[in-house]
Amino acid sequence: MSFCLNCLNEFTEASWSDLFLPPILCPSCYRSLKPRFSAFRLDGKKAYSLYPYSEAFRNLLYRFKGCYDLALAPVFLCKTRIFLRFFFSSYVLVPAPSNEEDDIKRGFNHVHEIFKELGLPMSKAIAKTTRFKQAGSSREERLKVAERLALVDASGLKGRKVLFVDDVITTGSTARACRALIEEAGAKEVSFFFLSMVQKDRENSIHRPFSP
Repeated sequence: MSFCLNCLNEFTEASWSDLFLPPILCPSCYRSLKPRFSAFRLDGKKAYSLYPYSEAFRNLLYRFKGCYDLALAPVFLCKTRIFLRFFFSSYVLVPAPSNEEDDIKRGFNHVHEIFKELGLPMSKAIAKTTRFKQAGSSREERLKVAERLALVDASGLKGRKVLFVDDVITTGSTARACRALIEEAGAKEVSFFFLSMVQKDRENSIHRPFSP
């Protein structure tokens, strides 16, 4: 028997993933996230997402990110960690930058904590130069995001395949600005991975249910 980290109910689950990873999310809560591995193109570059931006996902992300519940960090990739680690085994991860004040307040960087579960090399190569939030910003303000980002550590990126990772993609403005900086650092290839995708009409989008 296990306890779900989301609903806190006791549950029993028997699936192949239980042989490798301890069950931490009950079947009902996992199904509510509607996992769907999506492959699409962002300005011609390979991009992937795992969940639609549903109310269930939004609430779970808020509890983790907004309520500082660090114990929830493993739940987002709990069923896909082994698959994603293999799929992106040759990549260096670059997490989306966060406001330093917010990281200090909550005690952790939420993107870093989620994706460190993959056990892949990670570089905090990009930082915000001024404090700003994308949520609630107008489209015009989002397009100016490149002016508020800087490459702070290019070591380990030159000649490497880099995977930019973030929690949610809406317009893609942050991802595009970070890609330009990563390419400036000499990366061999840049791809994207987002936990959730708000817009579903991406270029060449292909959606597949994910049931490990």
